[in-house]
Amino acid sequence: GSQPGNASPGRAVYNRVCGQCHTLFDSGGKVGPDITGANRTDITYLLETIVDPNAVIPNEYRTTEIETKDGRSLTGILKSSTEKAVTLQTANELIILSRDDIASQRLTELSMMPEGLLAPLADQEVRDLLYYLGRSGQVPLPANAARQPGPDREFLTWAEQHQRERRRHAAELAQITRHHDLNPAGDAVHQLQAWAVRQAHAKHLHDSA
Repeated sequence: GSQPGNASPGRAVYNRVCGQCHTLFDSGGKVGPDITGANRTDITYLLETIVDPNAVIPNEYRTTEIETKDGRSLTGILKSSTEKAVTLQTANELIILSRDDIASQRLTELSMMPEGLLAPLADQEVRDLLYYLGRSGQVPLPANAARQPGPDREFLTWAEQHQRERRRHAAELAQITRHHDLNPAGDAVHQLQAWAVRQAHAKHLHDSA
């Protein structure tokens, strides 16, 4: 049968999936907001923000898309903007671009955080992650965590590809329907992901009972 969540392996899952972009307990990336003070004890809040990261996005964390004159496509969070340059925080690096090198710049309605973050995870990993996120303080990593190769780079590549495909789909849909709905509720993949998370949520509530 299923096992209840465990915070220690949950921290290892967090480091692989979330730590690239978010800070928790003074550890992690700076792309997204520091989530230490977020409403992490509310399982419904956690699930909603993970499954639908584009539902409510503070302006400072909306994704900016930049096309450069030499043909590069960059996506990230705009950290600063002056008459001469912009500073863009991508998932991997902080980039300073001269305005002379920018062909186009657009602020989107999307978060850098991709949908479907839970999709590649096993059920137990989802339970462990949610349990860890709900803790009030840091916990030790599992003894074997250092020997486990984390799929950070592979996961990041998948997430970026997912975002590009989603933007392409949204643009095509907008052209067809003449409106800019970036989150079509009828999307079959989105519905399947939502169903999978509801199942994980139900198991979490059952295990916690």
